[in-house]
Amino acid sequence: MPLDALSRLRAAIEKAKGGGSPLSDTDDLVVRLRDLRKGLSTPRPLYVHRKLRNGKALIAWAKEQGFKTTVPAEELHVTIACSKRPVDWMAAGSHGEGQIVIPEGGPRMMEALGTDGSAKMLLIASATLRWRHQAIRDAGASWDWPEYQPHITISYAPDAPDLATVDPHRREIVLGPETFEEIEEGWADQLVEKGKDQPRHPAGAPDGQGGRFAENPGQRLEDQADGNYSYQGFTIRRSAEFDRWEKKVGDPVARRRIASRILRAEEGNLGDVRALSGKAAGISEMRIDHGPGYRLYFTRRETTLIFLLCGGDKSSQSRDLKRAIQIRDDLDKRGIDA
Repeated sequence: MPLDALSRLRAAIEKAKGGGSPLSDTDDLVVRLRDLRKGLSTPRPLYVHRKLRNGKALIAWAKEQGFKTTVPAEELHVTIACSKRPVDWMAAGSHGEGQIVIPEGGPRMMEALGTDGSAKMLLIASATLRWRHQAIRDAGASWDWPEYQPHITISYAPDAPDLATVDPHRREIVLGPETFEEIEEGWADQLVEKGKDQPRHPAGAPDGQGGRFAENPGQRLEDQADGNYSYQGFTIRRSAEFDRWEKKVGDPVARRRIASRILRAEEGNLGDVRALSGKAAGISEMRIDHGPGYRLYFTRRETTLIFLLCGGDKSSQSRDLKRAIQIRDDLDKRGIDA
């Protein structure tokens, strides 16, 4: 650095720091630069979210599904991080993409979360959002819930329809740029739902406090080379037999848990899985601890393809396993695209 530029930089630092002892060497300069940077990025609580750019389309779907009262279209958003612990915003960085498009299709499901189940949410799959959440936590952000699940809150109103009757929104979702905000006290009294004068969670606060936001990391794959994370998800394929079994599951809670498990598997989170042996070598079972104990039998192809063979529960485990082996063998003969 030229001497005149170095002198100007020293003077600027002294002015910003309010005077003090003169800088005498390069080591002092490095110390002051570090201190100045800390002063400019004082750690503070942080809330990061992305608002929907096509919120009106989501509201139109919600009305068709029987939601009388919804969060206003302009306030629909996805929470990425919510840190009550002060964090250096500059260390959290920014995501290079000003827009994220979650394509039509893929796993979607409705769920009621929160301490009283009042938050009616659309759960979505996005490895990008999961990666970004983890990157911000790596920068020092806290997260008050055990896990993270990307979602969009549709309504907090008590007149919401039975979610078992709601067909999840499956169209394209377009998210705008990241917004950084400081968490404010008293947020619950600041905004109201469209059509209702009742408190709701604003864009600057997380939804469904006290609820479940995702499975534990399980077998989600991480690559920390150069400080970057990339989550490897899976492409999910289903046999016709698996689809028939899933449609016959009568317990609405079980149906939601099965759908949620498949959604998270697509994002790379396999959760509670047991690899089988013997004639069933190459087949694994996802275990769901609900009701009779549901089992989803699958086989993997290459590294990122999962084929759901059939499903069942502990009472029919022997019969289901034999059928899974038959479907797997037929799959091997015909090829996965047959």
